[in-house]
Amino acid sequence: MYWHDPMMRRLEKLIEIVVIAMMAIVALTIMSEVAARTFFATSLIVSEELSRYLMIWTAMLSVALVARENGHIRISMVTDTLGPKARLFVATISDLAVIGFLLVLMIYSVLQMPRLANQGTVTLGLNMAWVYAAMPVGAALTILFVARRCWVRLTGAPDTEDSPL
Repeated sequence: MYWHDPMMRRLEKLIEIVVIAMMAIVALTIMSEVAARTFFATSLIVSEELSRYLMIWTAMLSVALVARENGHIRISMVTDTLGPKARLFVATISDLAVIGFLLVLMIYSVLQMPRLANQGTVTLGLNMAWVYAAMPVGAALTILFVARRCWVRLTGAPDTEDSPL
């Protein structure tokens, strides 16, 4: 059993469910706001804040999901001309650079959070540290998925992408 087998698939499914739920809440909130303004000439007090902060979390969790599928945009014009070993080397260096960037993002995001602990949102009364926690959480999950992809590529370990939970 590899470190990325059933537990990793469960984590991926959990993130997918959370992202779908958050997007549904955002859509319902925005539709409710439009309906309230159109038909009742009033506004929901929490709609703008709720949708904004849920979109931040959705974006950061979605980055991890796209990294899991190796779906981020890249230009492969040069790497397509390389041989298999050189392509493996370039892909590994690219993954390590991404992991390095995400580590810096995660560390500085965590360092920023205590400064935000005393700030709250205006209408929701939510501690801003919870909003900004999306950055280190999203970065950590993305590191996990990129490291897994790199591990599978380098070791030839079986990828469980097609296997059931």
